Amino acid sequence: MKSPSRLLNTLPAPVLNELTQLGSAVRRSRVARNESQSALAQRLGIAERTLRAVEKGDATVSVGIFISALWAVGLRQLSVPATEQAARAAASGAKKRARRKALDDF
Repeated sequence: MKSPSRLLNTLPAPVLNELTQLGSAVRRSRVARNESQSALAQRLGIAERTLRAVEKGDATVSVGIFISALWAVGLRQLSVPATEQAARAAASGAKKRARRKALDDF
């Protein structure tokens, strides 16, 4: 298995950019709610340093913690609908390709 630092070097720039944007959104929402890092970290059951990593968009933070932070600050729409919509679109495209391939077999 690759070490985290080597793995981070292989992540595409758009992925790293999106993580940074999500982390910034968590921070902005937390500040808008007038909640300290300490209070949010305590609500999430994580260390403050982990929350700081989330807010920086650190790719080594687990997906579960990232999504929990999004939910905790009221950003549920960022964590589910876009993903669900993308999954449905991918599944639809795969079905069309499979159907087309089946028709091409004759």
